[in-house]
Amino acid sequence: MKIYLLRNLCSAFAVLFLGFAAGCWPMGSRYPKYDNSFLNATDSGMEGVEARWNADGEDFRQESGVLGPRCFSTMSFSPNPIPAKVFVTWKTADGKRHEQTVSVASCIQDITHFTGSIVYKLSENAVTVVPIHQALEDRNERLGKATVP
Repeated sequence: MKIYLLRNLCSAFAVLFLGFAAGCWPMGSRYPKYDNSFLNATDSGMEGVEARWNADGEDFRQESGVLGPRCFSTMSFSPNPIPAKVFVTWKTADGKRHEQTVSVASCIQDITHFTGSIVYKLSENAVTVVPIHQALEDRNERLGKATVP
């Protein structure tokens, strides 16, 4: 009787574990996975750096706050799906607030298999979306190089 009960408990645990590992997590995680990053491509600091979007009826927001000159900030949380459009805001050193809606999903080739970083490259007046594949990041790490768009 004890062995039978233990076997059922182990089976139940395995089903739960594999369900979550296979992407049934309530937050909509995905595999392959990605992260979002902000890059300040200017020679002066920025503040109020933020990205907002809606995915499957849920609103998301990621912020870096303050970014120094030529600094990079990565947000590891990456909800599914990769958004079609993202609204980005930031304030440059001159105090001017900037806003731009950028297309994201359409910038990524083979989006269903994309693994890597989606970089929001901020300049004085614009945002550029730069997808960086994990394979390139891994290669550059092995070579001791930075992967900066």
